[in-house]
Amino acid sequence: MSALTNRYLPAVALVVALAFGGAITAIVAWLEYRAASARFDRMADIAASRVQERINQHLALLEATQSYLESLDGQVSRDGFASYVAKLDLAGAYRGIQGIGFARLMPRGAAAEAEREVRERYGVDVRVTPPPRAPLLAPIVLLEPQDARNRAALGYDMFSGPIRRAAMMEAVRRGTSQSSGPVLLVQEITDDKQAGFLVYLPVRTSAAHDMPAPYRGVAGFVYAPFRAGDLHAAALGNGHALPVSVRTVDVHATDIPLYDDGSASVVSGGRQVQRQLQVAGRQWRMIVREAAGFSSWTHHLPSLFMGAMSLLLALAVAGTLRSYQASIAAAEQATCLATRMAEDRTLMLREMQHRIKNHIARILAIARHTRRSSTDLAEFDRVFSARLQAMAAAQAVRGCRGRGRSA
Repeated sequence: MSALTNRYLPAVALVVALAFGGAITAIVAWLEYRAASARFDRMADIAASRVQERINQHLALLEATQSYLESLDGQVSRDGFASYVAKLDLAGAYRGIQGIGFARLMPRGAAAEAEREVRERYGVDVRVTPPPRAPLLAPIVLLEPQDARNRAALGYDMFSGPIRRAAMMEAVRRGTSQSSGPVLLVQEITDDKQAGFLVYLPVRTSAAHDMPAPYRGVAGFVYAPFRAGDLHAAALGNGHALPVSVRTVDVHATDIPLYDDGSASVVSGGRQVQRQLQVAGRQWRMIVREAAGFSSWTHHLPSLFMGAMSLLLALAVAGTLRSYQASIAAAEQATCLATRMAEDRTLMLREMQHRIKNHIARILAIARHTRRSSTDLAEFDRVFSARLQAMAAAQAVRGCRGRGRSA
């Protein structure tokens, strides 16, 4: 049983060391996973905060424009408004916003007045579109900066669409900025179309005009159209692209995503979290998914190093035990050999002692026999010496015969 145990001891030690190293490596890998999850959550927070901060900047800009228009009692020249918007540097500092405009609130029968206002300001003939049907109109009479996209929106009746109208009515009710649900902006005149949304603020006036409650005292709405894709690109790009994929939806209109980068690099089965954004009275849900580039093999260096070290340690332990066992076996073999040689020497010594005793007995017997047959000492010496030489010669002949038989 002991020999069997010794035989399998290196294998047992290898298995135990590998199990211990594997457990430590698994712990390190789990810590790596937790660290990666925390890093992913932090990136999701960064992505959400960038979009939220940019939206907040735009809302602050819109509120400043509301104050500007209300200071003029809703009556502003096109040149003054264009100069005001030009100083804001929308294309640079406020990327994502398509412009700032003013939609005048008026009864349905005043459509011609809105058309004349646009013609006087921009020198173009437009019609209020779509044809008025509701009791009230909110046609766009100011929109800067002027480009092909914004020019296509002049004269558009904001009250004609239920999504825009609901946002404008809520802005009046709350008295603060209100975002619309996802819409296709009138400015989408190219094949590159994006989902958009608008933010409205009511502009109050002291001028008397006949409007039904609750619009009494409201001259119109200052508003900003946003292309949601451009807004997200401006917020999430900015020279610091994150290795995540983003999809944003309005929680009350999830069928039309506001933004979806459509990234083909989304990691299948990867991490995914959600963040909530507050956008002028509406709630957005940002779904952040793990994309390729978020994780690389260098992030797993600690667990790889620990696994390699555990394997080397296990092999070293097993090898050391094997070497120790080999040393013990060699020592045991040497001990057995030494014991056997000692036994052989003892046996030979005993044989030698026995033979010496026999020789001494023979010599004594020769001496006694010679003494009895000798008359004097000289004869004893001669006969005793001859007999000893004869015994020696006989012993030599016997030894030669023994060596011959051994050969």
